[in-house]
Amino acid sequence: MHFTLPLVGVLALLAWLIGTRDSRLLLLLPGIIALPIYAMLGCLGGHAVPLSLPGEEAKSAGRGVKMIGTMVVSAILALIATVSWNHGWFKWLLLVETISAIGLYFPMRSMVGSARWTSLE
Repeated sequence: MHFTLPLVGVLALLAWLIGTRDSRLLLLLPGIIALPIYAMLGCLGGHAVPLSLPGEEAKSAGRGVKMIGTMVVSAILALIATVSWNHGWFKWLLLVETISAIGLYFPMRSMVGSARWTSLE
């Protein structure tokens, strides 16, 4: 998360600089709200933070499927954000997503906090 926030800031600044007068920077918010949830997905179930332990080839296929699933969910979220923007219920989308993200974040955080990591020895 230490690199994520500055990079999101740089992305928003670049989008603002190259954007048109009616820039839609608010469309970045659904993705930003989802970032903490995406960050914890790899750690659920006591799995290590990606790249912190050497991977086995059998496990790498499962990680690829998780990554593709996350990309599909992100694309669907972007589609929903665009449609909600065009139909005037973007604020409701942000409210529902924020409540959902908070509802998912704390249980996920407790699951990650209670996980026992495998020893490297």
